[in-house]
Amino acid sequence: MDTLDDEGADFAEGDRVRALCVALGPEAELLSRQQVAADAARAEVNNVGRSGIAPDAIILDRAADRIVLVAQPERAGVATEEIARRWRSEFSCWRGTVVIVTAFGQRADLARVAAMPAWGSCAWFETEPEHYVWFGNDMNK
Repeated sequence: MDTLDDEGADFAEGDRVRALCVALGPEAELLSRQQVAADAARAEVNNVGRSGIAPDAIILDRAADRIVLVAQPERAGVATEEIARRWRSEFSCWRGTVVIVTAFGQRADLARVAAMPAWGSCAWFETEPEHYVWFGNDMNK
């Protein structure tokens, strides 16, 4: 996965990420690296991106007061326990809910990955945009 410090790089903006953004609702917005860095500076948050592992995409869902951190298996891998722990730590200052999503093309893709998504995260499938598979009991942890 990229780091937030990568010069000139931006988050993934592929069709799957746009489809997830649409599935979240009309107030969901795909953020750029520059927006995340500016928001972190305004909030005086210095740890965002410090783990060396950045999400493939970050979606701000204002309607639900949540930030959605997206991993795509074909880009950089699944949001494993270690990655989810780091992301939760980095975004612990977020006043709303932090949701970690591994975005797959279809259900069969989940069976083909070597690592499972972290507990407390979810899998989302482009072929079934209205459904999520939650790993655990509480999405807020």
